[in-house]
Amino acid sequence: MRARVLFAVLLAGPGLPAQERSAAELRAAAHAAVARALAADERASRSEALLADAPGAAALLLAARGELDPALRRWRLDHAAYRRAFAKAAVRTLRERRGKDGEQRIATLRKECLAVSRGEELSKESIHDIIDPRFAQLEQLFVVDAAAVRDADPAIEAEALRLRAEAELLVEWFLIAERCEAVLFATPNGARFLRAHALAEDPRGFAEELDEDEATLAAAATPIEARDQKVLQRNAALAAELDPEEYAGLVRLNVIRLRLGLNALAIDPKLCAAARDHSHDMATLGFFAHESPVEGKRSPGDRAARFGSSAGAENIAAGQSTGLGAIEAWWYSPGHHRNLLSGSARVGLGRHEHHWTQMFGG
Repeated sequence: MRARVLFAVLLAGPGLPAQERSAAELRAAAHAAVARALAADERASRSEALLADAPGAAALLLAARGELDPALRRWRLDHAAYRRAFAKAAVRTLRERRGKDGEQRIATLRKECLAVSRGEELSKESIHDIIDPRFAQLEQLFVVDAAAVRDADPAIEAEALRLRAEAELLVEWFLIAERCEAVLFATPNGARFLRAHALAEDPRGFAEELDEDEATLAAAATPIEARDQKVLQRNAALAAELDPEEYAGLVRLNVIRLRLGLNALAIDPKLCAAARDHSHDMATLGFFAHESPVEGKRSPGDRAARFGSSAGAENIAAGQSTGLGAIEAWWYSPGHHRNLLSGSARVGLGRHEHHWTQMFGG
């Protein structure tokens, strides 16, 4: 009832051609302007004609909201159902990719990789020529991306297309409503009308949200031991305390270890602080070594103890701009490579500009 009263006030406002258009005519034109059956350019054209004055904008706002509000609720429900279906499809797609002999293939590839990694003849060449091809095969057996899930399941693909198309339409209605707000806000009665009809949830991020959910659910299809899952969850909770590139490097390290059947390493914030401090010292004091010239920081153990932790092995690097770049550099360096795949339980990674330090604890 309040909407009708305010709409009548707008229609009868000073300077408005109320006699030329009745309320019923405006409502009919507004509903026709936002109809689903129209093409987007036709909706835009018809909406433009109604945005010339406050009564038209009010009618159009009500019509757009009439379509938008229930459609937003439906999209959220359908999205939740799609997430559940996609998660099951991702697991099914990965299982089919592995085939009946998948577990045996994984065990063989892991054994072959680790035999080289732990062998006395480990070199950059053997990592590149022997380990890398086998690790690439492991990646294929452990990873399924969102596109592969959609391609493998026509029903999932159809629903993904429908949800994205619906999200586009929601955005269109939302933007029409925003245009109406701009027109109405310029008039006293229009401002009153807007206070009673605040815009609903902004759907402009829905398509991106869908992409992110698909990527997350596809990654989650990879089976992970419960103990490692707990470590990764605790690590994720610490992400905000780290430089994003530090965290990215640690994530990549754990991905590598899990592919090879090794335990995930828990992020130790104290080791990260100690590693960051050593990177700072190397960058500012002009040295590059595991042995520091700074009193009280001579060894990795000394440096870890200063920050309330403990460490044994340590990797250092210089010249990389990303955490992934640092991990890759260590991957192809035999001594550092062995540290990456050691029997440690904790890890810290710290950068200062283009200097990197990684510390491992038991």
